[in-house]
Amino acid sequence: MRGAGSAKVLQALLVAAGLLALTLFTLANFVLVDVRLPDGVVRVRLAWVAVVPTLCAYSAGRLSASLRRREVEERSARPERRERTEATGHAHPHRHQADDDGGALPSPPG
Repeated sequence: MRGAGSAKVLQALLVAAGLLALTLFTLANFVLVDVRLPDGVVRVRLAWVAVVPTLCAYSAGRLSASLRRREVEERSARPERRERTEATGHAHPHRHQADDDGGALPSPPG
């Protein structure tokens, strides 16, 4: 097993281990706690106070990475934009003169 297949298997195993740990954590923290909100107090299981914000943060991170990856792919698929003056041929002829050596090779040492 090599390449993408083993990566998917590893990812599936990690997700399964994470869900098992989440289940054990939820069972171990089945205690009611008071959560203070602007409108009042809500009694919630301790596990939900820890699990829900964690899952929300994880989901936001995955979504952000996905959107960033899509943006990079779209940017790389677009052709390079040239400046308007270069595209029309009206660029200043001496603009890059300091960097242009005319294609000459460097002189040999000595």
